[in-house]
Formats: sequence, C-alpha cells, structure tokens
Amino acid sequence: MRLQGALEKLLEELLAEWDRAEEAVKQAEFIQGEVVAPSINELRYAGRKVVEALQFAANDDAERAQRLLNDAIFDCIRARHDAVDAITAFISMKLDALTEELGVDVVLQCFPDMPKLVAALGRAEEVIATSREDRTNRDAIYETLRQTDLRKIVDLYGAMKANEKLMQARAEELALERQKADRRFWWGLLIGMLGVLAGIAGWFL
Repeated sequence: MRLQGALEKLLEELLAEWDRAEEAVKQAEFIQGEVVAPSINELRYAGRKVVEALQFAANDDAERAQRLLNDAIFDCIRARHDAVDAITAFISMKLDALTEELGVDVVLQCFPDMPKLVAALGRAEEVIATSREDRTNRDAIYETLRQTDLRKIVDLYGAMKANEKLMQARAEELALERQKADRRFWWGLLIGMLGVLAGIAGWFL
C-alpha cells in the first residue's frame, strides 16, 4: 500500500511523537517504579487509531485516515504530558514523605540542594497549571518544561535518592542523641529531687 504524500508526512510526525512519548514514559516508569497507566492508555488509543487510519487509507479514504492520524499524534502528545505530570507528582510526593518522616533538618543536612529541588518543583507545578489554561500553547509549554526544570528535577531527585541511606542513618543518630539527652535530664531531675528530700529529712532529724 502506497500512502499519499500528506498521509506519509503525518505518519512520520506520528512516529516522531511516539518516540518522544515512549522516552518520557520510560523515564517516568524508571523513576516511580511502576507503569504510568494514563500514558499507556493514550498510546493504546493512538495505536488503535493508526490501525483504523491504515484501513481507511487502503480504501482510498484519505480524509478519514488523515483525521485519525492527527488524533493519534495528539494522543502521543498527551501520553508525554501525562508522563511529565507523573514524574513531577511522584518526586514531590517522595520529598514530602522524606521530610515528614525524617524532618526537614535531616534532609537538608544530607541533601543541601533540597531548596533547589523545591524551587524547581514549584516552577514545574506553575507551568503545568498554566498549560491547562492555555491549551493552544500547551505542548510548547511542556516541551520547555521538559528541556529545563524537568531535567533539573530528575537530576536533583537522583542526588536525593543517593543520600537517602545517609538521611536514615542521621535521623537514627539524632533520635539516639535525643534519647540520651532525655535520660540525662530525668536522671538529673531525680537526683536533684532526692537531694532536696534528703535535705528536708535531715532538717527534721
């Protein structure tokens, strides 16, 4: 089957978008350790539309084939956007969980770049929110995000993960120090009270 020029160009564009979407999806799955279901669903919809488009093209219905290929391209773009959303949401959740479990001071001691990660995540969330209001430029906005803050976020997350064991060890060390300090306080208080009681008893005797 020989595709017409317009359909052939659309198919080439679709393949390029599919590759970009797959790259983003693989990155998201590597980071969060599970399948990004919304992205996979979008790619599944795209695949189905490609099959239908080829069927229409084979029956010389170029218009419907072209419409389906355009829809499939947008499915791939949405898959990429969903993967970017998944990456930023997961890393933000992971950072929140770490600071809540171990304390901001511990995370900051072992990962001094935490403020940079917080700032990059904040900018990314603003960009994503803006893209939902500006649908015309949504893909350009996401692509700018992917090329700038998203790379920084992923790199900083890698550094944070590399220091996670150190954070756990430091948190345990601080907890032990607090326990020792508490014991010293209560022992000191008890000895002081015993001294007072001994003084009072001696006064009566």
